[in-house]
Amino acid sequence: MLFHHEAAEKNDVLMNSIGETGISQVSPAPVRPPGLRDLRLEVVQSGGLAGAFVIPAVWLTGMRGGVSHRAIARDALGWMVAYLAMGTVFRVLA
Repeated sequence: MLFHHEAAEKNDVLMNSIGETGISQVSPAPVRPPGLRDLRLEVVQSGGLAGAFVIPAVWLTGMRGGVSHRAIARDALGWMVAYLAMGTVFRVLA
């Protein structure tokens, strides 16, 4: 039975982790310097924002204005690079 006192002590996750000697000391994870793996979240977020909102707006505005495809692509690439740079700076400063 789960609600019986002896069975509850055996099945309780908290009691099993504390044990009879008290709470065991858990060593913290080693601290690693920020690298490329830690940079991915900010790059994905900032690049996704640029790809989802800014670049389509630049593309539609350029198409309505009669701008060449090459100029629109250059502007879109510039915005993408700017947003990726912002994500990188955010990660470095955070």
